[in-house]
Amino acid sequence: MGRQINEIPARHHSQLHAIQNNADVANCQKIWQVNQAIRQHTHFFWHNLFAKTPLELPKQQVIICQNVLIYFRKFDQRDILAYFVQNLDIGGYVLLAPNEAMFWQHPSMRRVDNGQINAWQKISQ
Repeated sequence: MGRQINEIPARHHSQLHAIQNNADVANCQKIWQVNQAIRQHTHFFWHNLFAKTPLELPKQQVIICQNVLIYFRKFDQRDILAYFVQNLDIGGYVLLAPNEAMFWQHPSMRRVDNGQINAWQKISQ
């Protein structure tokens, strides 16, 4: 995210802080993290994409799954994406890589026009 900080509106910069990247100290490259106040409302977790059990969390606001679906057959991609929709709150987003699952459509989702990411928003149950 460090390279893309300039793309984030200035009003949100206070919600980020820079940390030194120990692996690249010679170049003094900074890595940006979301501050603790935001992070406490964020959940990152591993999940088996083929698990049929519902998530043990509230409906999600954002599900990011980039450069993963390309390794699955189309019908598996469709099933995984349907699972995401099932676990997504209305108004929430599924974010995929730009050319990932381009065939996909879902009646509860609408594609968000963005050339850099394949984004979908849930509009109904």
